Amino acid sequence: MKSIHAKRAVKTPLRLRMSADCYLQKFIKYPRVAECHSWSELLYLALLESDPSVTSFTPRPERLKVNGRQYIPDCFYVKNGERVYVELKPRGEFKDEIRLPLEDYAARYGCKFEVLANETILKQVIKAKNWLHIIRTLVSATHEDTSESEEWILEVLYYDRSLRIADVVDQFDRIGNRDKEIGLYRLAWEGLVHLELDEKPINCDTRVICRQSAPTVERMKSNLLIGE
Repeated sequence: MKSIHAKRAVKTPLRLRMSADCYLQKFIKYPRVAECHSWSELLYLALLESDPSVTSFTPRPERLKVNGRQYIPDCFYVKNGERVYVELKPRGEFKDEIRLPLEDYAARYGCKFEVLANETILKQVIKAKNWLHIIRTLVSATHEDTSESEEWILEVLYYDRSLRIADVVDQFDRIGNRDKEIGLYRLAWEGLVHLELDEKPINCDTRVICRQSAPTVERMKSNLLIGE
């Protein structure tokens, strides 16, 4: 059986990249530069990156041959072990003569095929743009060690489980607090802390909430109690 998890996206022809509404972005769960053919596609990948249960994704994953026709889905992702092909369409409208064979093809390899409305993605534009900021920060800091800052943030959140970003990162010395800012974003990306990013652009007043079920926090709790 062929591998259903494409590791490299289908490359976009140069002519199409120049004429289409094309965005280039590097992510973490997709290690190469993603080529997004619409604003909605870019936002959607940012939302996938924000979900800790999504382990990987590939934009424009492969050419599928269905009923004698070649078709390239918008995305493929793996979430909690489930493998899903995704197509983004205005109002979620997709012709049955294309959609149904694609659903059958995906099912044949133990996958799902789903169609999402662009409008559903655009309703989450604030959250997605906030995560694009976080992703770009983390991609630029790949080789920076923030483990000590992450431990400090989790310890602070253990005693006060809801803070503002300003309580973690000194807004008057962001350069000197760069390790804390990057560490905070890494914890959010890993799902160990929650940032309230749905309604407002990320700023110094953005709430930082410790996730009760975070295993690292529980281990830290045990260590702190032993230390007492």
